[in-house]
Amino acid sequence: MLFTFSCTDTLDVDLEEGTVRLVVEGRLELFKDGSGSGYQSIRLTTTAPYFQNEQVPAATGASVLVRDLGTQQIYQFTESNTEPGIYETQGLVPIVGNEYQLEIEYEGNTYQATDRMLPVADIDRLAQFFKEETIFTDEGIGLELDYEDPTDEVNYYHWQTFRNDTLLVKADVGNQFNLVSSDEFYNGLQVQGFELANDFTFQVGDVALVRQYALSEAAYDYYRNFYEQAVGISPGFGDVVPATLRGNVRNLTDDSLYPLGFFEASEVAQMGITIQ
Repeated sequence: MLFTFSCTDTLDVDLEEGTVRLVVEGRLELFKDGSGSGYQSIRLTTTAPYFQNEQVPAATGASVLVRDLGTQQIYQFTESNTEPGIYETQGLVPIVGNEYQLEIEYEGNTYQATDRMLPVADIDRLAQFFKEETIFTDEGIGLELDYEDPTDEVNYYHWQTFRNDTLLVKADVGNQFNLVSSDEFYNGLQVQGFELANDFTFQVGDVALVRQYALSEAAYDYYRNFYEQAVGISPGFGDVVPATLRGNVRNLTDDSLYPLGFFEASEVAQMGITIQ
């Protein structure tokens, strides 16, 4: 079986012949700056037997909905006419503190996952700094940010960094700590000069955008395990490695045919700068 992580990187994972599992990539987003329109999407694919050297197939024809367990409102997702396996809805503006339940009906199986949307700290400052050439990176400009972690509560973070609208992710030894974090050792403190995407550099004129996501503990554990096991690979959101790394999605019909992937609900703080 092939899991695809970027345009050029693939990882071969041997599965028992004939084992085909649903892969769920779902994230509800609420942008603190109000830039979100309520558009949400969920991607469904399936694994393929290891002897089939082909692109990961889309899971088409599924029934997908999300239920707000606070308001009991149900949002139906419809499959895109142009992108098979992408299920979309408009007008779903999540509420911080509410739980959201994903329900999928696919090929006679019912899948379900739940996550709570937690508040995220603001990004107080995003700044550039000069980085000298090393054996790992070219000379260029790096990014650092400041944020204040809330006091007397446990918080988990996930960061995404974009360069000219391209997501920069590379899980190398040590770098996974620049992608996800727990506030276990800095609860309630002002975090200053936190370096982001330290495997990458920026040049003058580049547009940089950083997104800071609030995670539930389950989502943090999933991402941490994912990045620890994906060292040297450049994954996108929702890609799963290895085949035994299970997320929070359950098959209510047949537990032995468990799915892969994760469903989360995240408030997002974001800030961008143009490199000078």
